[in-house]
Amino acid sequence: MKKILTVLLICVMFGTLAPTLADAKATKTYYKTTIKSATGKKYTISLRSNNAKKEIADFTWGGFKIGDVLYKGTFSFYVNNKKTTLKTKKEFNRTQKNIRVIPSKKGTPQFLSVKESLSLNYHAYTLYYMYNGQFKKVKSEFGSTVQPIYAGKNLIKVAQYNNRNKVGYDIYTYRINPKTGKRTLVKKQFQSGSVLYNFKPAKK
Repeated sequence: MKKILTVLLICVMFGTLAPTLADAKATKTYYKTTIKSATGKKYTISLRSNNAKKEIADFTWGGFKIGDVLYKGTFSFYVNNKKTTLKTKKEFNRTQKNIRVIPSKKGTPQFLSVKESLSLNYHAYTLYYMYNGQFKKVKSEFGSTVQPIYAGKNLIKVAQYNNRNKVGYDIYTYRINPKTGKRTLVKKQFQSGSVLYNFKPAKK
């Protein structure tokens, strides 16, 4: 009888510990930051994974340099330590910090941008934000040579290097609908020259 009780006790202990160890592995944090909603409320955002693998870049390209620490896998987004349904498979470059917050003024949510380099001067940015307590994703990616910037209430501006006919930058301003996550092109302009000047966040 004593042996049976001992076996049962061991089974109960391992049955209790196994899920805990699995959860701990699944929730390893690779990135953590804070963003604000349009009302100014703060939320802690983290990326966690149970299959991310570490790599050290051994050559230089558009998205990384020799020696950069890279993590590749499937990352889940957590808000205030609670798992959301949103995920990303874009690699995390811990050295170059390809995941950043786009600051904004009150009335517009702060956006979390995840950058994926497609060439030396063209990158795809996926934006995430908080709306009514929900973590949401802007439905379309933004192609840009530089980090997107805040351009006014619910407005985001990007700049794409263009050397097809005349060297310069195509600058696009988009309005984002926080409720739906859809974007609308508001303005397009061309700035000549190889140097991108006067590309600064709006003051209000």
